[in-house]
Amino acid sequence: MEDQILLPAEDNNLREPYREYFITKRRNYLAVVRDLPELWDCFLRLDEIWARDLSIMRVVRERERPPR
Repeated sequence: MEDQILLPAEDNNLREPYREYFITKRRNYLAVVRDLPELWDCFLRLDEIWARDLSIMRVVRERERPPR
């Protein structure tokens, strides 16, 4: 069962302790998505806010004023 949670490339290339770390990480991720949908929705909303804020930073608004 543990090997099924890893992608084929991970299964072929990961050694301990990384293998166990990725298995645990993947299980925790799947548990949050499956068992805590409200929390997962909050994570997605925070990601949208962060991505929007970062995209705003790409626009130069005052060309004469140097960035800090």
